[in-house]
Amino acid sequence: MEKDITDRKLILFFSILLVLFLIGVFLFIKMNKPYNEFIDMNWSIKLPRAYKEIYSADSGLGSIEDSERYHIFEYKKEDTEFFSQWESGKNTEIELAVEKILADLNIESEYMPDFELKYKYCSKKGQDFSKIYLIFFPDINRLYVIENFLLELK
Repeated sequence: MEKDITDRKLILFFSILLVLFLIGVFLFIKMNKPYNEFIDMNWSIKLPRAYKEIYSADSGLGSIEDSERYHIFEYKKEDTEFFSQWESGKNTEIELAVEKILADLNIESEYMPDFELKYKYCSKKGQDFSKIYLIFFPDINRLYVIENFLLELK
């Protein structure tokens, strides 16, 4: 009888340990995914994989407020062909929207996009009015990714 109780406790202990281990592995894999995979999941935009992340900022999730994310990726020259089909030229509407989001995130000036440089861009709206702005500066091979997730209509 005592042996049955001990066996059950051991089985329960190892079952809980296995579940915790599997949860840990899942979280580790999820947290170590490159950010371009999240962009693909959220926006159906497949960015080139070979990049170095220079900077990242996130406003976190609020229950009433918008959530903003900001990333700067640097690409090697040979990996930038993808961006050649994007729109060229200045777009003051995008510049103003991006500057507002980055001001909300309190981004330091050294990490702000320099709109005096030549750039290519694309943007996409989500079904919930969320928006992503992708701005590529070919002279410095940097991609600025600005996301504004609208959690509630204002």
